[in-house]
Amino acid sequence: MLERAAKLYRPLVELRRRLHRSPELGGEETHTSALITEYLQALGLEVRRPHGTAVLGVLRGRVSGPAVLLRAELDALPIQEVPGRSYGSQVPGCMHACGHDGHMAMLVGTAMLLAEERDGLAGEVWFLFQPAEEKLPVGGARALVEAGLLARGPVELALGLHLWPDLPVGTVGLRPGPVMAAGDIFRVTFTGDGGHAAQPHAASDTVASAGHAVIALQGLARRQVNAVSPVVVSVGMVQAGSSPNVLPAEAALAGTTRYLDSELGAVLKTQVQSIARAVAGIHGCRAEVDYQPGYPAIVNHPEATERVAQAVLKSMGAGALRQDLAASMLSDDFSYLGREVPSGYFWLGAAGAGPRPTLHSPHFDFDEQALVCGTAVLSQVCLAKLVRKEVHGDG
Repeated sequence: MLERAAKLYRPLVELRRRLHRSPELGGEETHTSALITEYLQALGLEVRRPHGTAVLGVLRGRVSGPAVLLRAELDALPIQEVPGRSYGSQVPGCMHACGHDGHMAMLVGTAMLLAEERDGLAGEVWFLFQPAEEKLPVGGARALVEAGLLARGPVELALGLHLWPDLPVGTVGLRPGPVMAAGDIFRVTFTGDGGHAAQPHAASDTVASAGHAVIALQGLARRQVNAVSPVVVSVGMVQAGSSPNVLPAEAALAGTTRYLDSELGAVLKTQVQSIARAVAGIHGCRAEVDYQPGYPAIVNHPEATERVAQAVLKSMGAGALRQDLAASMLSDDFSYLGREVPSGYFWLGAAGAGPRPTLHSPHFDFDEQALVCGTAVLSQVCLAKLVRKEVHGDG
């Protein structure tokens, strides 16, 4: 399978770069959806539009049977890419900085390979191109599930992957159980009377409230949660003031909590609210807290994990499989699909010989040989699940 996927290297790279040049933000992926639709229709797949900008390509085997769902994301990020790449983003302030362009290319590559096998399949392969994965805390997968996506057919297995710059190209990271964390979003707004910066005693200091809250919230995971439970609390945005000699009447901060144990969501919400209100009280302010639950944690199903492991071993060899990795505190709304059907999610090595830019960086890029590896693994899982045992006896 790896050899067959390798023959698609150039068209996969061409598609990935075409997608990279024209990124679109979550919920706005009209051009991307149209391009993907063209590719799927050219392969003879049935194409549906289940919700919003989502695209679902259905490949049916000659005999009816279960369905395997493969998921890729359509959306890009509001990031200005570093200049100098021949295939760099042509949309100011927008970039595929999380590998979604590669994920889409691999799904199309898998459709190319499996379309050649359709007469030998007993079942269906669903190629889902999902919008708005980056729109935490809502996400596009939840809307698709609520719109009845999985109620329309016999999906018995769902697969997702992510290009992973911490692993060398040619390897796959896979683990049973928790894979990625749940992710919530919070925003705290401090309000007070404001006043002259030279007379802080006569004003409510919203900036000081925000500053102290940042420190206290960052310490929440270390002091208020059992140390054996992985938790991250990060503040990524602070907004306040417009003049150096004015204490503003309002200051705001926003951040995210990440955790693997689902029961910690309610605990963290309570703690964020308590810290914000306590800090506000010290500085004579009021605190309004908006805490929104986001994506659940991704938890790999045992059978799905084993299927992916066997596919890696068969298509790439024993040396490609890495099963010693810890769960990541990143989040992905693939978890909404995983709560409905048995699912497997794996990390695809994407680092070449050069520097390893992190995800969501304006420098992010990956070794495009990974496109071949991902296509091979996804195709192998589908064949192992759906291949007809009696193909040669049908006449």
